[in-house]
Amino acid sequence: MMSRSAFALLASLLLVASCTSSSNAEPVDPGRLVLWTEDSIAVLEGGEVSDIETTGAISQVTPAQDGRLVWTRITRDPPSVDAVIAGGTRKDLETPTVPFFYEWNPTGTRVAFLGNAPSGAGLVFGLIDVDGEGVTSIEGPAPFFFDWSPDGERLIAHVGGSSLGIIEADTGDVEELPEASGAFPAPFWNERGIVVVTRVGPAVSSPVLPVGYQAAISAIVLIDPDGGSRTPLAEVDGPVRLFPGDESLALIGGSAGDQRIEVITWDGDRIVTLGEGTIELAQWSPDGATLLWTERSADGTLTPMTWIGGDRAEYEAFQPSSVFATDYLPFWDQYDRTISLWSLDSAAFVLPSIEGVIVNEVDGESSLYEDWEMAVWSASEGDG
Repeated sequence: MMSRSAFALLASLLLVASCTSSSNAEPVDPGRLVLWTEDSIAVLEGGEVSDIETTGAISQVTPAQDGRLVWTRITRDPPSVDAVIAGGTRKDLETPTVPFFYEWNPTGTRVAFLGNAPSGAGLVFGLIDVDGEGVTSIEGPAPFFFDWSPDGERLIAHVGGSSLGIIEADTGDVEELPEASGAFPAPFWNERGIVVVTRVGPAVSSPVLPVGYQAAISAIVLIDPDGGSRTPLAEVDGPVRLFPGDESLALIGGSAGDQRIEVITWDGDRIVTLGEGTIELAQWSPDGATLLWTERSADGTLTPMTWIGGDRAEYEAFQPSSVFATDYLPFWDQYDRTISLWSLDSAAFVLPSIEGVIVNEVDGESSLYEDWEMAVWSASEGDG
């Protein structure tokens, strides 16, 4: 486990990052780092380490925008969401499945989750009412990938394996959209509207995707969920994953070994192809200025890359931890919506390796914190 001295060093790095992130604005709080293994969780905040009391096996620690945490406790019976922490308050909630994915809504009032169906076929989609401590669930046809509306009252989702729909969180009612889904990239919903990938060309079989087909040609479409207008942004060959930024949209297109990462503006103008090969992940910094991605080498290591203002930077390659490699990277376009590898001040990013958690500062400095399997950045509790 990470030593207290290592935590103190990281605290000093966070302080430096906070003070140097911008010379023309007030320093931005870098937030706190949440680290975990299968049997422990720790939070570094304000130079102090807080160990969170846990029981059972731990997975899927996910912060809300205000810094509260939710995670899964895996026990024999019953399955449960172990806790939602708010001002020291712990809420233990039984669930009909062991959740393997969470997404808080923007207001922090609900948490949506996915888990395998108890029947053994399909998935369970559930909603947790944080204040009321209620849990509702739907088993088949359940959403596969989804994202919350900015007001936290609706979700855009792939429903039943082939359809796109808007789900009302209060009632569970689904408004089906006429678009045919593409290769099941995660949709997203921001202030501009809903962005989805639709199938344009014929469907083809795909033994590697978690669904039975992908699109030979895909179109990226911006939908006004209330007015109903559809605005095409781009057309691409083959499967594509979407990573929204403030000013631009990053795309990972193609199949493993022959992928490319590109950036287009929100009006659909192609800007640049940044990299090619096997691209595992991409994520914009919180300030929207820097794009992070990784390129896989033949030996399985990942090389982190960043792009800001037309300049590219390369960082030391690493071997991802088993948890990061198996639970997160195959579904990264979904996790991009829910967890941040970036500090809140956009000065550093974290990557979980087999040797421990690596904190890379954008300026090139890095630190390794051994024995932790996974880590994400979070707001300080009560912020957001």
